[in-house]
Amino acid sequence: GEYPDRSTTLILQIDSLTQGPAFELKGPGIDGSAVLQAMIKPRDLFQRLSINEALFPRGIDVVLVHDDNIVAIPRTTRLIASGV
Repeated sequence: GEYPDRSTTLILQIDSLTQGPAFELKGPGIDGSAVLQAMIKPRDLFQRLSINEALFPRGIDVVLVHDDNIVAIPRTTRLIASGV
C-alpha cells in the first residue's frame, strides 16, 4: 500500500531565510522554479531528504521558521543546492 498517513512534518527553526546557501525549488505549485536562500543545519538536509521522491505519497514535509517568517516545502518539491 501507499500509506500517505505514514508521512510526517519536520518543523525547523533556522538561522536565516535571507542568507546562506541557495536552493532551487521545483515541483507542483511552482511556476518553473524558485530560489530559497537559507541557513539550514544540517547543511545537507535536502540531500538527505532526496529519498522523498522514492517514498511518495509518503514522505517528509518541511517547514522552515525564522523569526516571524515561514517557508513550507511539501514532499513533492525537489530541491537542488545551487550555492553551497
